[in-house]
Amino acid sequence: MTTVQKTSNKLTVKFFPWFIWVMTGFSIVVILPILLSMLLQPISKSLTCKRIEAQKINCQFQNSTSPFSSSQTVVVKDLQGAKFKKNAFGYFLTQKQELILLTKNGEVSFLFHRSYHPQYTASRMSQTAFKINAFVKNPNQQSLNLQKENIASQWILFAAFVNGIIMTILMGEIGICEFDRTSGYMTKKRRWLFVFTKTTKYPLFDIKDVQVEWTRHKSIVYRTAIILTSGKKIPLSTYHANYLKSKRNITSTADNIRNFLSLTKKKRLLKVIN
Repeated sequence: MTTVQKTSNKLTVKFFPWFIWVMTGFSIVVILPILLSMLLQPISKSLTCKRIEAQKINCQFQNSTSPFSSSQTVVVKDLQGAKFKKNAFGYFLTQKQELILLTKNGEVSFLFHRSYHPQYTASRMSQTAFKINAFVKNPNQQSLNLQKENIASQWILFAAFVNGIIMTILMGEIGICEFDRTSGYMTKKRRWLFVFTKTTKYPLFDIKDVQVEWTRHKSIVYRTAIILTSGKKIPLSTYHANYLKSKRNITSTADNIRNFLSLTKKKRLLKVIN
């Protein structure tokens, strides 16, 4: 969105990337729970069981609920089987799920986490419980090894999400351009997160023209740029925009700047060569 504020001696043009902010909000509301669902999947931690006698099975495993938590070695004696337990949905439509090892001395929690995708995680945990029970019931099977799952894909997804947030912050910059007859300068400000600002200044007498650039990225997008007497082009916003009636909006902004600087109006658009 482009806004224009004008007084007798100052013209201020602001470029707000509302469409990027909307996309960011959508990602936080919709994509983040999906990301958490994948990051908090049950992780099999190298369960190793050995049959000492026909009805005597000892095991040990590494246990954690996510790639970010530390692992602990747990020794389990006299394994009798396994069961999958789930509770009702909690906050944010999550579900507590737990895979329990059954022993002669009681129950031992093997995997426990809060699932954001209960149908998917329940299937995986049930399969693990089935493998354990099948081993317990088969006296001819002397050992059981459930290897740790490869969680590299989870880290890759997490890194991609963080990279997307960083790129959104960089692309979501606010552009503020002030044309001040009193000082005789145009001040261009690039602002990120409403805090960090980079400022550059150009003399008003050095401005030769104001043009509307366009390029094609799936659709035609536009931005405003000033042309200096040296021929140097200064875009007033880093990115091109495609709003509703964007051409009319940005053309109107360019006309306001031309009128304020008393420049000759030119109707042609300047195509950007990528």
